[in-house]
Amino acid sequence: MAIDCPSNGSSAPTYSMLGETRSALEILLKVAKNEIPPECIPIVKGVQFTSENIGTPDFPCPFKETEATGALKAVEAGVASAIAGLALGEKERSAVVDLERASCFLFSTYLATVGGFDKANPEAKTLLKDTDLKAAQSNGYRRLSANLYESKEAGKYFHLHGSLEATTALKMIGLPGHNPELTDYHECINTIESHVKKFTLEELEALNAKHKQAGVSCLKPKEFRATEHGKILTSEPPWTVTTLESSSPPVPFHQTRSQTTKPQILAGIKVLELCRIIAGPSIGKGLAEYGAQVIKVTSPNLSDVPFFQIDVNLGKHTCDLDLKTTPGRKAFEKLLQDADVVLDGYRPGALERLGYGPKALVELTKHRGKGIVYVAENCFGNKGPWASRPGWQQIADCATGLAWEQGWFMGLDEPVVPPFPMSDYGTGCMGTIAALTGLYKRAKYGGSYSGATSLCQYDIFLLSLGVYEKSLQDELRRVHDPEFFDLRHFDSVDEVGRRSLKTMRKVHPELFDDRSKMNGKANGGSKHRDVTRASYSKGFKADVRYVCPVVEIEGTWNGNDSLPPSLWRSNDPSSQAHVNETSLHLQAACQTIPETLDELKQALIHHLNWYSGVASPFISTFSDQEDAENWALKKVKNLKKVKNLKKAAHFVDEKSLDLSLYEFDTARVTDYTWVLHFRTMIDRLGIDDPNIKFVTKNEYLILNFVPSTVTKVSELQYRPSVFGGHFFQVYPTKTAKTAKEDRVDAMFRQSARDLSAIQSMSENILLANKLIS
Repeated sequence: MAIDCPSNGSSAPTYSMLGETRSALEILLKVAKNEIPPECIPIVKGVQFTSENIGTPDFPCPFKETEATGALKAVEAGVASAIAGLALGEKERSAVVDLERASCFLFSTYLATVGGFDKANPEAKTLLKDTDLKAAQSNGYRRLSANLYESKEAGKYFHLHGSLEATTALKMIGLPGHNPELTDYHECINTIESHVKKFTLEELEALNAKHKQAGVSCLKPKEFRATEHGKILTSEPPWTVTTLESSSPPVPFHQTRSQTTKPQILAGIKVLELCRIIAGPSIGKGLAEYGAQVIKVTSPNLSDVPFFQIDVNLGKHTCDLDLKTTPGRKAFEKLLQDADVVLDGYRPGALERLGYGPKALVELTKHRGKGIVYVAENCFGNKGPWASRPGWQQIADCATGLAWEQGWFMGLDEPVVPPFPMSDYGTGCMGTIAALTGLYKRAKYGGSYSGATSLCQYDIFLLSLGVYEKSLQDELRRVHDPEFFDLRHFDSVDEVGRRSLKTMRKVHPELFDDRSKMNGKANGGSKHRDVTRASYSKGFKADVRYVCPVVEIEGTWNGNDSLPPSLWRSNDPSSQAHVNETSLHLQAACQTIPETLDELKQALIHHLNWYSGVASPFISTFSDQEDAENWALKKVKNLKKVKNLKKAAHFVDEKSLDLSLYEFDTARVTDYTWVLHFRTMIDRLGIDDPNIKFVTKNEYLILNFVPSTVTKVSELQYRPSVFGGHFFQVYPTKTAKTAKEDRVDAMFRQSARDLSAIQSMSENILLANKLIS
């Protein structure tokens, strides 16, 4: 329940994030009321906000970013709740927007990690597909082709933008596309700015148009509003949803069972995402959180920022298709026949020229008897003289006046691009709202729908909320690191982001740390919820950490929760929270049987093994042997593959089992622990239950951590858990002397052949399913 936070007792001006967010929502409902289904508005107004903020806003900037995004997420929650009513049955459902998570959502890519590596760590590249095809990101000189520089006219600035290609923009101002000798950050800046200063803004705009580049003059807010484009766009709502056709029948939401223990409102919805960078892919990410199946379609010939894959590809499948080739078009049109939503993140008209504009999509799919939802996101919107211009987040921030406002906040008489790609993520949220609205209308009324939004429209909404009052800005300047305020107009987004992260970690550690361990640092020690969680990525072959979903809707699951295998481990709820040398079960992790997936996850998260690698007996499930081995080799500490590993069990008949053996040093518990991997082959064991989610066909069970003191099969006891039979565990029946490797290996060969034991184990897994259903 949202409760206004008390004052922290300082002399700082009174600030209520909850109150400011409510005010932002009131403004949003006025400007976007015609784009929200009328029946959703009461639901939106009833959304609850939670926040632990009792001091200053979260970001070192003058804009109400968290509040704006919180308001947008409330609208998202309202439409999603209405969809839940259609899909799951009408009832009142509480919906909650977590404002700390909303803040983190706005710089998600900076909080994301892969294999423990964040955006600033070059080791992350070893796990990623290299999409920087033109070295416009990896080469410092070329990367600074996308940066803000002063022009020939003193006090007037132009944001050059080489997009993801760099060479054209650099040559446009008289510089070579490549300069291997130029590597120093400030030398690169000085070299490029000295060439930008040869031109007036008018000349740069002319060059920009001639070479079809994404650069823009940096305007003050009043200057933007005075332009023809500004006048048109400021009269538009933040997003629009219009009808493409109304003849196709209503399409009810699927009753497809989701992979989670609670239903996901978009389970069964299929999305084709044709987007790059952050804003467009954030729309697809938002739909994936609600359970949609999203395929991101990219061209093998177009660059992208490699690290952005970690965050914005969350919950998606990806593929490369060249829509300018016959095979690529055939493949895309085949995918299109099942698609419910198509997302377009390119400049207006780009897909239309390829034959895939919104009207063409309706025509291509009209024979199937269901409508389609098309959502477009771009920089400058779909109306006005600048609509066809290319652009990115920094371009929108410079065009609309945000950069000047940021500079003034920092005590400068020059613009500075605001921290993080917040406009990208905010725009992505608006696109998600448009897509949800289109799907809701299609289900209720039939037809096909077109949604549209843009980076500039998000910035316009943000500025409509006003900036923080002077006293609050003074307080922000006081509490944040002075190094941040040393930034200048020419500092890159990477440098702005680095300094922003540094100061925010100090001022708002709750956005970075495990909130359950904050020891009262936030909100007087109240109950906290984490802002990030981890999942194992089969594509990256590593754990990925990402920001938790901002919205929670009662009775549904929202989140890309392909949990890491170490969190899907099924262990007895009475399993230990602490382990010592003499006892495997010392203290209960939770005193009652978990009734929800969240409760089960928390019990597992607090299992000591998750933090230290200390072992106890339990069963784990993995989708395949590769997943299991990646968990075993990369997640558990001190684990190494046994030398001269041989297949310890292999049957020539249909019941063959694959087995791998690992050695794990757990001196805190016992000398050594062995991990057994084997295929359950449930279909061969005669178990055919469509409701099984915990273990399905061809998945792997892991008999984890059988102490090496066990020397004979007779010393193993297969029995249900002592806690109500919800889980099946393997315990040693007695303490034995240290085993030799060959005797332990023989033990596993014999036990693996014991199909009756495997049968018994599988039956007990069925009981585990009852707990998580």
